[in-house]
Amino acid sequence: MGSFNTACFATRQTITPGDEVVLIPISQNTSGKPINIFQSDGKKLQVFGCFDTTCYPTAFWDYYGLFLTGVYDDYGRFEINREPENIKRLKSLLISLKTDLFQTELGENEYHDLAVRTPEVSEDTLEDKVINEWEELYNGIFQGRTFIKKFFGQPAQFSLAVMLKITYDELIKMMKNQKLYSGAKCSVDGLAIETFQSQNRCMGSFKGLEDPVSELVNFFARSIKSTPRRIIGGISCFGLEDLDESPISDEHLYELQTAYHEFINSNQKNAQIMVPIIKKIIGWQLENFIAHMALAELEIRIEPNYYVGQDYDNSIGRKFKKLVSAVSNAHSKALKERYE
Repeated sequence: MGSFNTACFATRQTITPGDEVVLIPISQNTSGKPINIFQSDGKKLQVFGCFDTTCYPTAFWDYYGLFLTGVYDDYGRFEINREPENIKRLKSLLISLKTDLFQTELGENEYHDLAVRTPEVSEDTLEDKVINEWEELYNGIFQGRTFIKKFFGQPAQFSLAVMLKITYDELIKMMKNQKLYSGAKCSVDGLAIETFQSQNRCMGSFKGLEDPVSELVNFFARSIKSTPRRIIGGISCFGLEDLDESPISDEHLYELQTAYHEFINSNQKNAQIMVPIIKKIIGWQLENFIAHMALAELEIRIEPNYYVGQDYDNSIGRKFKKLVSAVSNAHSKALKERYE
C-alpha cells in the first residue's frame, strides 16, 4: 500500500509521522427534517439534505464532543496521547457512542467493508482497554463505515477532522485580543471569568438557603460544563461539549468551595480568584471554544480527514501558501481599486 500522509484541514499543511495533532470528533449534518422530492414518474421520496444552514464552521460537519490530542503514526493512523485528561475525554466519547453509534454489517470486501460494533467501555474501563476499543472503532472510521443517530434518528456519518497542534495553538493565539459581545476576552482566563460571572448572577437569585455557600457551589458544579456554550452563544457550536456527565471530582469540588469562600470574603470581589479552579475543570473546553471562534473568524469549515501522498518536506503546504498569498494580494489590490 505504501506510506502516505494526511493534511491539516484548516491550513492544508502536510501532516507527517511524528507530528502532534488535534483530533476533532465530528458528525455529518443533515437538514434536520426530511425533504419531499419527486421522481419523473411522480413517485414521492423523502430525503435528508447534508446541511440546514451554510453559516459557521459547523455548516456541513458538526462537533461531537471535545477535541482529542495525539500524534500521526503513518498509514492514516494516529496514536492517542495517553495523558490522563485526554484518556478521560476519549472514554467519554466512546461511552456516548455506545448510545448513538449504529452497528455496521460486514460487507463483501472483508478488508475494507468492515463491520462496526458499539464500543464496550464504561467509567471503570482501564486505559489499555479504552485504547483497544478506540483503535478497533478507528478502523471503521478510516474506511467510512461509522454512522451515528442524528435528528429523528436519521443516520449520519461519524468521522474525525484533523489539524496540526501548531495550527490549534496559533488559532488560540489569534483570538487573544478579541472580545465577546459581553466584553469578555477570548482567552481561557477571560472565558473562565465570564463563566463564573454568568453563574454568579444566577446564584444571586438563591435566597433563604440553610447553607448558602455549599448550595451555591453545588449549583455551580452541576452547571459549569454547560455554561461556556451559553455565554459564547451558540447553536454554531452545539456539539462542542464535555460528554462526561459525571459530577466533578471531590477534589475539584473542595477547591471550588474554597475559592468561592475566598471570593465572597474578599473586599474587591475579584473573580480572578476563581480562575485557577475553573481552568482545572473546563480549561480544555474553553480552549476548544476559542479555536471554534477562530475558525469562524477565518470562515474555515470543518471537514473530515483526508490523505495526501508522500510529502515529507511540506511541498504541498508551501504550494498552498504560495497560492493563497498570490490570490490574496491580487484580490486585495482589485478590491482596493474598486472601492477606494
